[in-house]
Amino acid sequence: MLNTSVVMLLAMLEVALLRDKLGFNDAFNYKDKPDLKLALKKNFLDGIDIYFDNVGAEMLEVVVANMNTFGGIEVCEVIFKYTDASK
Repeated sequence: MLNTSVVMLLAMLEVALLRDKLGFNDAFNYKDKPDLKLALKKNFLDGIDIYFDNVGAEMLEVVVANMNTFGGIEVCEVIFKYTDASK
């Protein structure tokens, strides 16, 4: 896809590695963002075309709300089910 921006949302500290060494347009630790919806709007000004999900839960809901028409979501696994203490 021409003119595609790549932004990585992660729960790790490798933000600088992804952005500075691997060439991602941006990266941020979503656990540091109190308002995920605002963080996504800031990083995806034109909406989201493709999303690779392995988190689920609130993250997936916020991404779906920001998806462009005909955007695609690839689901790998849903780790929130593994970390939910009530299950």
